[in-house]
Amino acid sequence: MQSFAELSRCFLLLLLISGFFWAVESWCFGGVFSIRLSVSLKRFSSVSFSGLANLPEDRRNTFAAIGLLTVCWASAEYAMDFVIRYVHERYEGNQVAPVPPISFKGKPPYLKKAFANHPDLAEHLPQLTELLEEAWQIAEQRHWCIHGSIDLRADATSFPISKIIHGKEHRQDTRKFTVKQIEKLAGRASALSLNLFFFGVQTVGIMPKDEADKLVRELLRKYSAALPEGNLFS
Repeated sequence: MQSFAELSRCFLLLLLISGFFWAVESWCFGGVFSIRLSVSLKRFSSVSFSGLANLPEDRRNTFAAIGLLTVCWASAEYAMDFVIRYVHERYEGNQVAPVPPISFKGKPPYLKKAFANHPDLAEHLPQLTELLEEAWQIAEQRHWCIHGSIDLRADATSFPISKIIHGKEHRQDTRKFTVKQIEKLAGRASALSLNLFFFGVQTVGIMPKDEADKLVRELLRKYSAALPEGNLFS
């Protein structure tokens, strides 16, 4: 098991390598970053970023994929928060917890218990459990991409992301990701947001069904998708 001092050295080394990489890449690829070094303080006084367009294509694709995942996951969690809000206010969720959960970790247990305890919601528990399992899987990998540190020395096909695993061991772990892998994860998060929206409309009424039907049809029409016949929400 690595000691805390060893972990600190690894982390600082990774930061230095990443900072050095960006400085060199800035110099080689058109001034992506502008770095000023304060000699008297022996530290960087500022780092300015001039945009993704000036990055090499593999780096740009990597950061764009992580950004896409961030946006898609935010949409999914936003939909989940709406379900929680309506459960809490209209389906006695306040008996499960006086205050709705804020962090994602507390949301699935809260929803499962609230649905199981309410007679009007209990029948939907299997479908909810399926959605929450998908959310857990996405959230676990998303956490690595958002809260880990990317090794920018990696090749263009895959890149390691390192993260401190908190707990008794307090160790550092590393996983490798590809751009396609993260893009697929973003697609799953996007689908989850839609499924949570449909689920929320059907079960707890996060939006009146006629309004939800109209909204979905407008979106489908905007993207030239086939419009289904009949009501989307029974």
